[in-house]
Amino acid sequence: RTRLSLSQSTEPDFPKLLLCLAVDVIGTSSELVPILGEATDIVWAPIAATILRSLFGSNIVFALELAEELLPFTDILPLATIW
Repeated sequence: RTRLSLSQSTEPDFPKLLLCLAVDVIGTSSELVPILGEATDIVWAPIAATILRSLFGSNIVFALELAEELLPFTDILPLATIW
């Protein structure tokens, strides 16, 4: 039986955090160009959702990120970083 100490179970995963921040920055930056921004979300949504599914192994995260990127005016939510 393996025992985990408190420091082992709460160790931060900075590379994962940086990748989540990058996903959110890229998704939010599409809003800089008013009409083109929403069009680029159609391309970025499945890419971002697939990245998060591979990071967290969750179809729920995949669906939430996909919806967040595809729905208009929801790019302000930093879903990848929050998760």
